[in-house]
Amino acid sequence: EEQRDAILAGNDFEAPSVKERLLQLNVPIKDLRAFGSITTDRIEIPYAGGTLVLDRSFYLHQEDYEVEYETNDVEVGNKEFLQFLQQRNIDFLPADNKIARFMKALMDGGK
Repeated sequence: EEQRDAILAGNDFEAPSVKERLLQLNVPIKDLRAFGSITTDRIEIPYAGGTLVLDRSFYLHQEDYEVEYETNDVEVGNKEFLQFLQQRNIDFLPADNKIARFMKALMDGGK
């Protein structure tokens, strides 16, 4: 929490590997600014040989939900996941990752 608060306040950037890479890319760390934050509540449930992941994320006055299925076998995983969605009348909608959704909301004025 202290590290997060320091980064958000612009006082410090204590993520050594990220900091090193930014310096390699000539990104001036002192000029970095936080645009907001994302908080995600996550539940992981063993399901059909894999893991069902349920996320609820909050950012820029928005709340969104995401369902993922993680497994070691892509073909079996896709089949199990699509069957899971179909049994529950949930439409499959490909989604950008959380950071991309955050940035889209930011570019749309935080709406």
